[in-house]
Amino acid sequence: MAAVTEVVVPADGAEARPLAAEELAAQKREQRLRKFRELHLKRNEARKLNHQEVVEEDKRLKLPANWEAKKARLEWELQEEEKKKECAARGEDYEKVKLVFPGWSQRPWL
Repeated sequence: MAAVTEVVVPADGAEARPLAAEELAAQKREQRLRKFRELHLKRNEARKLNHQEVVEEDKRLKLPANWEAKKARLEWELQEEEKKKECAARGEDYEKVKLVFPGWSQRPWL
């Protein structure tokens, strides 16, 4: 993007200074444009992340009010089924084991 300018120095040296000033101005302009481009990319990245967070928040808000309780209940039921299978594999009666170990019957959502 940077243009190469030739510095032609006449015998009296009068024109060397303006070309150097133009070159300096071009460098400053290029630096400003580079900085602007970086800021633009950062802004776009922030906008993208913000949009993702808004979408996630919207999903959470659209869930039913008792979603956490339902989720906990379903997890508890899955654990209960696993414990029943373990007892069946060992040849034990699940209801008796549950009575011997009362911690098995505690429900986390109550």
